[in-house]
Amino acid sequence: MKLKSASLMQFLNIVTAIALFLMTIFVFGNVVLRYLFNSGITWSEEASRFLFIWMTFLGAIVAFRHNQHLGVDLLVKRFPRPVKKIVYILINIVIAFMLWLIFDGGLKLIGMNTENIAPATGIPMSYIFASSVIMSIGMFLVLIFNLYRVLKHDNAIDELTKVHAEDEVFEQLTQPQDAAEKE
Repeated sequence: MKLKSASLMQFLNIVTAIALFLMTIFVFGNVVLRYLFNSGITWSEEASRFLFIWMTFLGAIVAFRHNQHLGVDLLVKRFPRPVKKIVYILINIVIAFMLWLIFDGGLKLIGMNTENIAPATGIPMSYIFASSVIMSIGMFLVLIFNLYRVLKHDNAIDELTKVHAEDEVFEQLTQPQDAAEKE
């Protein structure tokens, strides 16, 4: 399962990188055309906006999988392991509810916009709103996988509740303990 998860995350990384590359080309090309040739590509701004939406939602799945979303572990890291598990499960129930709201809202927006067509690109707007549905499904699958890990493996909770390096740097900066102070 880990191999499939890794290859799926790699695929999402590649898709987001391609979206970023295309956005850069479209925006830069349009700027050059406007300033040098007094013309432009009419659909490039709209296409860049749509690529940005998809890139953001797909990137959210990857960030969630790697535990890189904004988090505060000031209180949770001081809890004993069983309490951490309970808090983690409760937090993930709230996240699952939020993902359900995004999924449901996305489906409603898709239904309301099946006839709406983007003016410059001609893309149906329902394709744009589908990004929220894909994101909510992807993040929900990651959530289920993480809950499984927490329930089956004792040490998984420490990995899943750790906020990465920034807090450690902050602690080092706020605790003056250089050699001069020790003497």
